[in-house]
Amino acid sequence: TLGTYGGLGRHVAGIAIGMAVAGAVACVVGLLSFSQGESDPFYIAVVTLALTVIAGTVYTQETGWTGGDNGLFGFAYRGFSGTTWYYICVVLLAVVAAGALVLVRSDFGLVMRAIRDNQRRVRFFGTNVEAVKIGVFVLGAMLAALGGGVYATIVGFVSAPLFGFVLSTQILIYVAVGGRGTIIGPIIGAIALGFVTSKLNATYPTEW
Repeated sequence: TLGTYGGLGRHVAGIAIGMAVAGAVACVVGLLSFSQGESDPFYIAVVTLALTVIAGTVYTQETGWTGGDNGLFGFAYRGFSGTTWYYICVVLLAVVAAGALVLVRSDFGLVMRAIRDNQRRVRFFGTNVEAVKIGVFVLGAMLAALGGGVYATIVGFVSAPLFGFVLSTQILIYVAVGGRGTIIGPIIGAIALGFVTSKLNATYPTEW
């Protein structure tokens, strides 16, 4: 761990390393998954959900490195108040959303949409479809690692159940509610469902 009183630079470095590791793992998974060519579009979803379960099992078993069921704790950065962290997260969300909007409106974004609609035709024009898919998959993994790293830096605690199967399915629900093929939709869906879940949990603690 980075230590409760570690400097901000150490925490930023830890997040950057986590993003790099997540990107490397995603690259390997992507190479194995997308090498199937025109595989079923739900194949990668099944693979990633299965890997989530496997990773959670490994996490709980390797207690020397991960803390097992007790998780890891004691590395929160105390230099910012809760309000400051809130605004930092808002800024990070805005930056990531803006970057995603720019990306999907670029030439690369046009290629991504073309692959989504008709990857066989895109491959016919000479585009390496698998490379594009892997690139997007790696970028998504690195953004997920950024979110997890910031969360760990704020709370100072990580455990397998926090990032397990339930969260993975919730992310799919956010996309389903907000709408596929959009950037802002899933963001609104995540915020709305988080708000509704909190209200239902408070109002109906045993039924929500």
